[in-house]
Amino acid sequence: MRRIFESCEEYRTRDQATVTKSHNHSTEAAQRCNSDIGSDDSLFYGILVVCLVVIHGSDVRSLESKKSRKKWDSLLFSQQWPVTSCIQHKESHYGASCQIFKNVSSWTVHGLWPTVTGSRFGPSFCNKSWPFVEAKVADIELQLLRYWTNIYKDTGKLSLWQHEWSKHGTCAASLPQLGDEHKYFSKGLEWVLQYDLRTGLAQHGIIPSTNMTYTSEAIFSALTALYNTDPIVDCIYDKETKTQLLAQIKLCFTRDLKLMSCNKHSVHSVSPHGRGNCPSKGIYYLPSVSSLEQLPAPPAPSTPAEALERMKDARHDQETNRKTCNTLLCQAIFTVYALNIVPL
Repeated sequence: MRRIFESCEEYRTRDQATVTKSHNHSTEAAQRCNSDIGSDDSLFYGILVVCLVVIHGSDVRSLESKKSRKKWDSLLFSQQWPVTSCIQHKESHYGASCQIFKNVSSWTVHGLWPTVTGSRFGPSFCNKSWPFVEAKVADIELQLLRYWTNIYKDTGKLSLWQHEWSKHGTCAASLPQLGDEHKYFSKGLEWVLQYDLRTGLAQHGIIPSTNMTYTSEAIFSALTALYNTDPIVDCIYDKETKTQLLAQIKLCFTRDLKLMSCNKHSVHSVSPHGRGNCPSKGIYYLPSVSSLEQLPAPPAPSTPAEALERMKDARHDQETNRKTCNTLLCQAIFTVYALNIVPL
């Protein structure tokens, strides 16, 4: 009896599949059990029931597990400071570069992420058959290029939107208010204007500077006073300057799209106070792109070969943008914006 049960259990472990295939599995399991049992029908049917229960129960748990991976109960709305994000990108990707429009002087949207409260994780890539379609956001593309912009020069203009929609938007779409590309990206634009971090921080004396530093307590207190909730404040360490830089600020929302405390998301934090990963002091809040116009222009090409190489790079960038910026409106906007790019 024990040997027969172990045979069925081994079969279940080896050939476990979904409920839709459980009938075939059950038949095969029965045949295996039958070959071991022989002519003892009563014993056979008893063991068959055991096999069916084991297989079916496992299949149901498998489906429930798949469904649970798509569940979420809160949203993390993350804004990034473009200059800091560029520094991080260049340090983590050899040879990478950035291009930021001069009129991008505010915090920009990094993403709107469905999350499980109390966890650093949430569902992702919930519908791989639902790719990002640029035409769906054509009427808000101008705002997206300014407030939800991709600053990485080595990727296409649409790459950030494509990534955020595929990974997070398809999961957020289970909420009717975020049920398609237009609703999802419009909500991000609505919140980046409503929760204007640059203006709000400045009201509390926290302004971009190359020689002033701030404490995490000052930044956190300013945000708490502004929004009456606990945010998450993240920094990055700049290896070149050996300084801590203000990088991202996250606000948390319920499924009803109401602000909530991020304390329940303290697992995102590596600091003892659960407010993010910034150190207690010495945090730099670098000037925005609009304040960087004093940067020296790139030196003129010293040789004809260098001039030719720059021309090739420019043609490559233009071709990349044409391939990933499909609508005429996007191409026109980018052409105008490209005249006001600060290379970093």
